[in-house]
Amino acid sequence: MLARLEESQARQRRFVSDASHELRSPVASIRQAAKYLKQNMKRFGDVDKALAAYNHGPTNISSYGADWRTKIPRETQNYLDALSPTD
Repeated sequence: MLARLEESQARQRRFVSDASHELRSPVASIRQAAKYLKQNMKRFGDVDKALAAYNHGPTNISSYGADWRTKIPRETQNYLDALSPTD
């Protein structure tokens, strides 16, 4: 009986350990995404351009030059539209 109780406690410790790891992962992901967006803001100095770079890649956005909005893929335009405030 003692062995079953010890095994049960061991399973519970593993579960708590796994669950706490899962709870940390989204926070780490959000922090990394914020850091990447901040880097894009420093590079481009424009919110829309930084968001486009976040979605489509900064190298791609830089290569499009001044008329980048006309060259981004539809998916990236949809991404920007979804994040734009509505009037």
